[in-house]
Amino acid sequence: MFGINTDLSALSEAHRILGQMLEVGEIEGNPEPDGAGKADKANKERVSIRETVFSVIDEVIGEKNGNPERMTTEEKKNVVNELDERGVFLLKGVVTEVASRLDVSEQTIYRYLK
Repeated sequence: MFGINTDLSALSEAHRILGQMLEVGEIEGNPEPDGAGKADKANKERVSIRETVFSVIDEVIGEKNGNPERMTTEEKKNVVNELDERGVFLLKGVVTEVASRLDVSEQTIYRYLK
């Protein structure tokens, strides 16, 4: 017999955060009365997870200084820490995007995450 134990708490937290940002969470088996809201949901603009993550990145960078060229190393570290707390780095490819937006290398982002 072989068993693998894995802590999925960070993934669960990221799921919760993304669910809140996307306003997802209709409980299965508990639809709205008389189908109310289904037309509204169908008409709402669908936002991809990628767009949501990019908006979080923009928000956090904007809160700090807004211009990565003028940010100090400490400010960039604070941006990376804030994004990490929000679970942004749990998604594949985000490190590259954050590195590009902060005008640093991917290795620098990983160093800030340690």
